[in-house]
Amino acid sequence: MSLWRDASQEETEEIIEKIAQQAVKREMELPANFFLGTIRPFSYMGGQLFRVLIAAFTPFLGNQHYEYISVLEKNENIKRIIDRINYLADEREEEKRNKKEEEKPKDLNKERKWYHFLRKKK
Repeated sequence: MSLWRDASQEETEEIIEKIAQQAVKREMELPANFFLGTIRPFSYMGGQLFRVLIAAFTPFLGNQHYEYISVLEKNENIKRIIDRINYLADEREEEKRNKKEEEKPKDLNKERKWYHFLRKKK
């Protein structure tokens, strides 16, 4: 594996999914979106700078997962990560909402009106 090798399409999809899942798992969607949106214009320069800085240490570090660099330095991949984070966060919120609806008792909604004390008990 070379420091300059680009990630394949499969690897790109896996990396995007891993990053998005980790952000949603830790409930860090907003900071992740903010950070990724902020660095998006500079992602290519940052990737190239990282490659230059890490190149001197490559013999000591061995082959790390350098395909992350090639994924994160492309603007379209940053956008895809942001979209995936938003999608997964929406799914999680929908699941929470559905779970809360299932746990809520149905009968209390009908009986608990503001005028329930006016009703005559039989």
